[in-house]
Amino acid sequence: MNACVIFGAAPGATVPKDFSPDGALLICADGGFALARSFGFTPDIVIGDFDSLREIPRGSWETIVLPREKDDTDLLAAVKLALDRGCDDFLILGALGGRLDHSLGNLAVLWFLAEHGTAGVLTDEKTQVFLKRAGDPPLLLENQKGKTLSVFPFGTETCTVTYEGMQYPMEHGQLRSSVPLGVSNVIAEDRAEVLVEQGTAVILLLELSESAI
Repeated sequence: MNACVIFGAAPGATVPKDFSPDGALLICADGGFALARSFGFTPDIVIGDFDSLREIPRGSWETIVLPREKDDTDLLAAVKLALDRGCDDFLILGALGGRLDHSLGNLAVLWFLAEHGTAGVLTDEKTQVFLKRAGDPPLLLENQKGKTLSVFPFGTETCTVTYEGMQYPMEHGQLRSSVPLGVSNVIAEDRAEVLVEQGTAVILLLELSESAI
């Protein structure tokens, strides 16, 4: 798989402990450049309309300037660019927190990736967000015991899921958009799975402090 790491510009964003691009194509979407540089990473490509930065960053990286008036967000433009460059596995940082409308828009980017036959994860230091559709392989979670898992239908009224290795297991259970039944489960085993059998689901894996539980 051809991996790509994309940095977004969510305020106060963090990166996972011990994160390394490991040879992946590293793209900064607009203000994501400042996030990447704050953690010591140098991008391969910087793309955006640069409304989040005081000036267009110049350096050894490739710079792509987008018009201010456009349909795609800077993050989606970065994803499309990476797809054109042959990437098919995406880790997206700096896309959680900040403005709620931006966070929802970034969830839509996960669906866009799924529609194009690729996999994507939104992540920060404490949270990972996945999107799974009916027919996808199950989400396998190894060595995540004790973490919180929440599942919600996305873009559909209902989804049908099966959990294994959870404190509250579910077999062919239906989740509805109007009832938050899938919130705050806990991984109880060293190996857990979430299978989406019908519809589409957003799956959140969270590492919470005891005070937040």
